Amino acid sequence: ALPTETQLAAADALPEGTPFDSVRRGRALVVTRCVSCHRFFFPYEYPPEAWPALINDMGNKALLTRRQIGEMTRYMVAASRATRRESEPSDEAFSPSDPDAVRRGKSLAVINCRGCHRFYQPHEYAPSAWPRIVRSMARLAELEEDEIRDITSYYVETARQAR
Repeated sequence: ALPTETQLAAADALPEGTPFDSVRRGRALVVTRCVSCHRFFFPYEYPPEAWPALINDMGNKALLTRRQIGEMTRYMVAASRATRRESEPSDEAFSPSDPDAVRRGKSLAVINCRGCHRFYQPHEYAPSAWPRIVRSMARLAELEEDEIRDITSYYVETARQAR
């Protein structure tokens, strides 16, 4: 279930002064609009810092207004903060990276990721965000575990180097 107003408040997931009516509208938009094009992605499937770019890209494709994109983003960021799972893989699982794995990962990412959306550059997200992002996209791309590991190695290692 998606977090409610009470759950978001209890998790201290909303920035000070955030009007909850805006967050409520964002939740309604997420529930009704996102599923018209693809499966529903739960807020915990991406870290909070990943949602703004994802919502912006998808919102533009869906011809949403700036206000709608903003409200959806506020909701998904807050809901992600409230529902994060600490058991998700971290970037530390990929250290130090094998240079061959990074090279294979880049090739696999270019081939598999561009089929559905623009090619995201590693520096666009924190190294710690990439394992969860890759894992959630891997289901859609029907990737094998070794491919997931290599793609994650590429994104994590390259994002680390960019910092």
